[in-house]
Amino acid sequence: MALRSPYSKKVNLNTHNKQRYQNWSFLKDYDQLGRKKEQKPLPEYVPVFSDIVPNSTNQVVGSRMNTELGKTLANMDYFFSGSRRKQKLEDELLPS
Repeated sequence: MALRSPYSKKVNLNTHNKQRYQNWSFLKDYDQLGRKKEQKPLPEYVPVFSDIVPNSTNQVVGSRMNTELGKTLANMDYFFSGSRRKQKLEDELLPS
């Protein structure tokens, strides 16, 4: 993606980001006072679901969508939200 600078010079963001990373990426290894940060080791396993926080209702509802009731609800939702969808213009309304 190219942006126009105030000086009418094209600026390529990908090249700019690469140069910025090469020039300034060393700062992530230091704290605000210039001391080297200690790298914390990453855990070997991180569970997807929490033992403390309960599962959301979307997980409960999502697991029941293959039932007849779930399919009926999805079908009803599709038809009730139809008026908010974009519709194809009629031939008379299309630009010539």
